[in-house]
Amino acid sequence: MVLPMKIFKRKDQGVSDDWTVATGIFEDGPIVIRVNRGCAALEKTHPIQIGVSVPLREPVPGGLPSPQEDGLLGAIEEALLAEAKGQAVLAAVITTGTMREFVLYSPSSQWIEGFHHALDDAVTTHEIQVMAKTDADWSIYKSLAEG
Repeated sequence: MVLPMKIFKRKDQGVSDDWTVATGIFEDGPIVIRVNRGCAALEKTHPIQIGVSVPLREPVPGGLPSPQEDGLLGAIEEALLAEAKGQAVLAAVITTGTMREFVLYSPSSQWIEGFHHALDDAVTTHEIQVMAKTDADWSIYKSLAEG
């Protein structure tokens, strides 16, 4: 069961923010998805999809991060936003019982290697995995926003 609801507004991305949250079950465990419906206007100009995965260190029984780890993941999100500022927009955040993934879109891939190194330097509490690919149709975003 997915229960969408309005959540919050971010002011640091330079796009119209319209964040929603959906919860449900994925692979026998809980999933929480935050999607910024306001960034869809960038689809034509931001064809590069970047996934930043952060494996959880100590999920609570039944899945999802503990409140303490959730605080650490929040700090990682702030570091990610600082490093991506002016280069990409945070379009979605997915949390399961094993990881949190940040989904960003960018007009260019030239800066991503430096972004990955900067995140590795800034984040000492968790492993950071970064991947990028062309997603000109925003298929990942659309699957989450429509899900």
